[in-house]
Amino acid sequence: MKTENCRETLLWEKMESLVTTWKALGTGDDAVRQHVNLEITETMLALFPKSQDLDALGMFWIQDLGKYDPALGSFQTFVTARLKLRKADMKYQDSGAHRVTVEENGSKCQRWIGSVSLDSRTDEEGGRTEIDRYMAPQALQDNGEEWLELEDRVGQLIAAILRLPQLLNRQANNEARINYYRMFFTDGMVNLMHSTGEKLDISHERDLFRAMKIPFLDFFLQRNCRTVREILGTDLKDYGEMVPGRSMEKPKQPLPNDIYMQYLNDREQMNLKSPSTITNQRNAYRAFFKEVLC
Repeated sequence: MKTENCRETLLWEKMESLVTTWKALGTGDDAVRQHVNLEITETMLALFPKSQDLDALGMFWIQDLGKYDPALGSFQTFVTARLKLRKADMKYQDSGAHRVTVEENGSKCQRWIGSVSLDSRTDEEGGRTEIDRYMAPQALQDNGEEWLELEDRVGQLIAAILRLPQLLNRQANNEARINYYRMFFTDGMVNLMHSTGEKLDISHERDLFRAMKIPFLDFFLQRNCRTVREILGTDLKDYGEMVPGRSMEKPKQPLPNDIYMQYLNDREQMNLKSPSTITNQRNAYRAFFKEVLC
């Protein structure tokens, strides 16, 4: 078993090196590219030898390989997560579902028709969707591998938030959009930490707090927190403490739109009139990170 684990580790190290080389190749490196392609294929087949993985690997090669960004995490995490998606795609196809091109927030993307959408609402008051539930610990149960994958995805998300100016396209690359994304990220991370407790190991605590919107964090938590442990021991403020006229009960997360509006209007002197502004920004956030992290 130890020898097998060592072999797998060496294969993943080789794969990381090959993909780094592949990403750096220019348009005039056809001969080298062909050789590296062959090496990548052989290494992938060694890492995923099961016959049921072959079709998914082919889909991954066509659809995903070029999207890999080393700055967002390891290739091992990337390919493992994407293969799960490609296998799900194959199940959709087997059930008769089909892809269609739809327009969301001014950009076109692909969706499967005939199955439950990741964007379909599951909780109208909190605005939760299936993509939110993907990160919920209830879905992980006691599977150690899935917990490790979640922790790695959290690291990727933190890295992506810190690199938003480089990742967002020109139209979306503005201070207002980045501000909204950091607020949604802060809301989501507190929810995740409260749900998982100490079972979730966040190894990049300093980067986490750089990525979060700290004034917003202070707005909805009962005390100011600057460590993960402090957040774990601190509850949300009551709804009515943040939004006059609301009940003196803990709000659900993701936080309702009127909490965002109250914070932005009172603390950042914005003049938001409609909660649809928050909804539109939240939808853009979900769509962006589904593309970046899927």
